[in-house]
Amino acid sequence: YISNYAASTLSVINPATDSVTGIITAVGSSAQEFAFIGTKMYVIRYGNTAISVITTSTDTVTGTIIVGYYPRVFAIVGTTLYITENSNIAVIDTDRDFPF
Repeated sequence: YISNYAASTLSVINPATDSVTGIITAVGSSAQEFAFIGTKMYVIRYGNTAISVITTSTDTVTGTIIVGYYPRVFAIVGTTLYITENSNIAVIDTDRDFPF
């Protein structure tokens, strides 16, 4: 996967051929970083107040989680996702895709 920041999309890359095999739309503005937990990908929308949830088996956006201003960095511990945002840390339960 490669973030197309200005287009607010993600390109799906086939590593065997180094070719683009699809485009994920509706990611949200300023898609920047992503992290994987199980069959889901979480995409930071920098300069926004949310992250997008993508189901990797279908490469579709399946949710949005509001976390706060300027989410930046992920940390993963088990099924818990930690995201720095502005001057706080958002903690997400990835089993429910909802903040604690």
